[in-house]
Amino acid sequence: MSKFDLFRCPVCHAELALTERTLRCPHRHSFDLARTGYVNLLTGNGAVPAEGGDGPQQLARRDAFLSKGHFDAVTDAIRGEPGLDLRAILDAGCGTGHHLRRLAGSSAAAGLDVSKDAAAYAARRHPDFAFAVADIWRDWPVRDAAVDVVLSIFAPKNFPEAARVLRPGGILAVAFPGPDHLIELRQAFGLLDQGEGKADTYAASMAEVLAPPSRRHIRTTAALDAADIANVILMGPNAHRIRPDSLPSEGGRAVTFDIELLIARKE
Repeated sequence: MSKFDLFRCPVCHAELALTERTLRCPHRHSFDLARTGYVNLLTGNGAVPAEGGDGPQQLARRDAFLSKGHFDAVTDAIRGEPGLDLRAILDAGCGTGHHLRRLAGSSAAAGLDVSKDAAAYAARRHPDFAFAVADIWRDWPVRDAAVDVVLSIFAPKNFPEAARVLRPGGILAVAFPGPDHLIELRQAFGLLDQGEGKADTYAASMAEVLAPPSRRHIRTTAALDAADIANVILMGPNAHRIRPDSLPSEGGRAVTFDIELLIARKE
């Protein structure tokens, strides 16, 4: 047994076995572990670098912000789901691995991210979990009916793949910004809009492949200092639009966290 047992070959979908620092399938496809401990399963050639996703500065800012517990209400709510089984957990779009660690504890856990920087960062921080570079929009390199919980927290969503990898009775937990999320900062700094109607669209997609989800609305207000404000703005896609030196270096403000959480169980 190894921590990579949840993964499957991205080329032929056969099981992978770890030999020293290489994952191999029966059809001789092989994928070497990186020095930091993650594996690149983005293509049939593990040496091909991943493109896109979060860079090192975004990841460091996200780690600094999440480590203060600002979004921990999401995993707290998931943990309260009745009949929750945490034997095997997959975080699809894992980033730094923060949410996976809070929920998994000592469970078997794996994370996928298109960013090789994210996979490396998470593997360094959480060496007992398995991390792989993979495209969330495409087929996941994860075995059928292998996990009890799939997390999608502020990440791309692939509902058919989530349904495929879940065991019967497993849950998909999807968290995404509500309409008022960071509204004070959006108005002050011209941040990207959160969009409208996402909850209904996601709920319909989840019902199609799993079951109608339960819906929870997590809304709080937090006092953020200047460092928190810079981190929450620059840890996401706004990092490509907002210059760090355009943000205040002192002071703070009250900021709204408005997060939607949908949870569906595989029947």
